[in-house]
Amino acid sequence: MQELLSQIESLMFVSHKPLTLRQLVKFTGASEPDVRGALAQLSAERAGRGIVLLEAADGYQLATNSENS
Repeated sequence: MQELLSQIESLMFVSHKPLTLRQLVKFTGASEPDVRGALAQLSAERAGRGIVLLEAADGYQLATNSENS
C-alpha cells in the first residue's frame, strides 16, 4: 500500500488539474478498490496538515489547507 500511496502523491503533485479515480487506476495499474483505499488513507494522513487531499466533482488533488489561507 505504501508504494501505491507514493505513486498517487507523485501523480497529484505533478498534475495541474484534479485526477479522476479512473485516471489514478490507469496510471498506477492498481485496482479501483485499492486506489479508493489509498485515497482514504491519504486523506486521513493529511487531515489537519498544511497540504490536504481534496475531492472535487472532477477528481482528486492535493491543495493547501484552507485554514492556512
